[in-house]
Amino acid sequence: MRRDLCPHPSGRRRQGHWEHPTAQYQKYVYLQINNPPGRLLTTRTDKDKWIDLERRRWASQFNIPVANKMPDGFPVATLAPQRFVAAVSLVAPEKIEDVIAALYHAFFVELRPISKPDDFMPIVEPVLGKETAAKALETSTGNGKKLLSANTEKVILDGAFGLPWFEAINGEGKKEFYWGFDHIGQVADHLGLEKPQPGSAGEGGWKAML
Repeated sequence: MRRDLCPHPSGRRRQGHWEHPTAQYQKYVYLQINNPPGRLLTTRTDKDKWIDLERRRWASQFNIPVANKMPDGFPVATLAPQRFVAAVSLVAPEKIEDVIAALYHAFFVELRPISKPDDFMPIVEPVLGKETAAKALETSTGNGKKLLSANTEKVILDGAFGLPWFEAINGEGKKEFYWGFDHIGQVADHLGLEKPQPGSAGEGGWKAML
């Protein structure tokens, strides 16, 4: 790095006016990464490294099992398993959480593919049983497909713009929406859930949540 480009913290006079040190530093950063002003966030190529770091931090904070690397080809096509999960909510709604957990573990922990029925059926059959799994797969191409489309349209109308998106209704019937894993603390507060105490699985309670 060129020391002559690094701004002095006190600022400097430029073209008849005083230039704030923050503005100097921004220009310095742009020069170091060879980006024109205003394009710092859109042209960086290492954002994926930061996302992966955050992913592993959150997993460690909440004891969530996850592999040290992302699945091959991520992000992958998930339309078929999404339709299947929607179908499960119709044919065996009491099993939907277990099915989602099984798919998550297979994909993000064991790094197994789940994009096609041949991939995910061996994963969900032990949870649902072969007969129910086969019924859900058959339903996924009809009513499961329709339900997924309807749910997608609903969250778009609700204002969703990314995942995870939470719709939380508390005991008083008040509905709030939240986006992002780092807002789970707010979701729990809204629902009136008991906060973990320091020293428990949620070390430090919700103090780290925004």
